[in-house]
Amino acid sequence: MSYKKKTITRSLPHQPSSAKGWSALLDLPTPLLLVLDNPSRLSPSALITLSRAHELTHGRISVLLLSECAWDAYRPVEALQGYTLYLPPLSISETANFLRSLFPSSPPSSSPNTTTTTQPTPYHPTLLPLWTEYTRSLLSTFSPSYSTCPLLLARLAVSRWGWFVSPVLGEWRYLLERERPSSSPEGEAGEKVEKDDGLPFLLSSQDVIKLIRYTFSPSYTHSVHQGLPPPLPSGVPRLRNPADWLNLNLNLNLNVPHPDPAPANGNTNLPRLSEIGRWTLLASYICSSNPARTDLKLFGTQAEQKRKRRRGRATRLRKKKDVKGEGKDRLSGRDLGPSALGTERLLAVLRSLLALHLPPRGKALQRGIGTALMSSTLAELGERRLLVRPLSGGGGVGGEGWRCALRWEGARALGRELGVRVELLLWE
Repeated sequence: MSYKKKTITRSLPHQPSSAKGWSALLDLPTPLLLVLDNPSRLSPSALITLSRAHELTHGRISVLLLSECAWDAYRPVEALQGYTLYLPPLSISETANFLRSLFPSSPPSSSPNTTTTTQPTPYHPTLLPLWTEYTRSLLSTFSPSYSTCPLLLARLAVSRWGWFVSPVLGEWRYLLERERPSSSPEGEAGEKVEKDDGLPFLLSSQDVIKLIRYTFSPSYTHSVHQGLPPPLPSGVPRLRNPADWLNLNLNLNLNVPHPDPAPANGNTNLPRLSEIGRWTLLASYICSSNPARTDLKLFGTQAEQKRKRRRGRATRLRKKKDVKGEGKDRLSGRDLGPSALGTERLLAVLRSLLALHLPPRGKALQRGIGTALMSSTLAELGERRLLVRPLSGGGGVGGEGWRCALRWEGARALGRELGVRVELLLWE
């Protein structure tokens, strides 16, 4: 994939002569080096002129073309054959060392009275091992499938680092607020954190793996491979070197006000959801936690009250078999994690929940559920990261599916708001 670098050109000195064209360049006191990046985009006539610039100006102008493609791949027939120099790309270890060197040794402070080692910033010296693991995962994901350019990989790493480290910083600030006594000044808490090398908790390998999967999601990886730029603040130019990118992100992170610590359930977007959005989220959690064959437990609840036994036939009771071996210690769906669910199944479970728990208003809400409303509700939940796409499509029409990102504590809190006992609707 092609990438851009800074085009290095030397400014022409002011010449009072009225000569035009190449003849004006013949009177230059010093030679001129013209560096062009990605010259394969130029027209054949421009390439022919550039290849003969050294000859036409009697050595006053030298042209250097920087491209990932060989010169013979896009050279016109009339263009002269120049001197070709092949530069091999950096190895994975060299690129990893380059990305690791971008991490600053000491982050800048927002005020002169603030101690930088006690403030949870994205570029705290304690987070250097986490930055190293982060860059290794980025290289294994995007190199060489996306690009081998270290500058482009550096921009990609710096732009995504804030997203990667935000859960760690949130937990860090939350623990600092908890450990800080109300009567003691802030300086004592800062000294305690500084003695503990800044980070008041340890990150296990499983936590790092979860952060990596959360950061390099399939949707983000697909957008990067499609050539879409990473999300940037408004007014920020895309072409910057890694040093400018690093300083810019440091200033942005210092100027942004820090939010309050997240609640225990970790779902701050739940109170802002509409009523149909909360019921849809609860239905998606039930679908992700229960196997598809257990949906009859919801669908058949009302039918069991109206069901009558047929006369003249005895009901045969089946004895349950004793489970032996590995199947005896079977894990529940809550411990196995969320599974992919289809849109049709989600709609069926949602209608069943509304009919069971909202009899007076359930019919009105069911009539309002349509394709447009369902699509907008799923899009809203997807934007808030409450519903995510699985790694491989499946479980729905056309290979489309969802996976609920709601945790057990958040599902219980949502069930209490809606008046539903979630533990009775899960298959154990």
